[in-house]
Amino acid sequence: MNERGVEVLVAAALAGVPQIQGALKDNGEGRCAMGVLADAKPLGRGLVRYFGLAEKRMACPECGATSFSYLYERGLIIHLNDRHGWDFLAIARKLGPAVELHEAEEARREGGDHA
Repeated sequence: MNERGVEVLVAAALAGVPQIQGALKDNGEGRCAMGVLADAKPLGRGLVRYFGLAEKRMACPECGATSFSYLYERGLIIHLNDRHGWDFLAIARKLGPAVELHEAEEARREGGDHA
């Protein structure tokens, strides 16, 4: 997920969007994580490309699932939301690019490389 996707999920969490499971949205303001992303995507733009969702095999960081439905990042977001109850911030934190950069920077610092 690119930074745009992370920002959308964080904004939804900060705005207090009710998080639901099992559907993109409910009859009110409730949304699942994928529903939040779908609502924020401009018309005519593909969800996967717009939010930089990976189209590669990914295992669930919670349970290790790699079944057909969860092979790609879009399915993984749905899985984390519905099966594990991860909130918008947890999904953004675990799947967003900023986390990867931060973790790489922390690993570099812990390794003693202070260039």
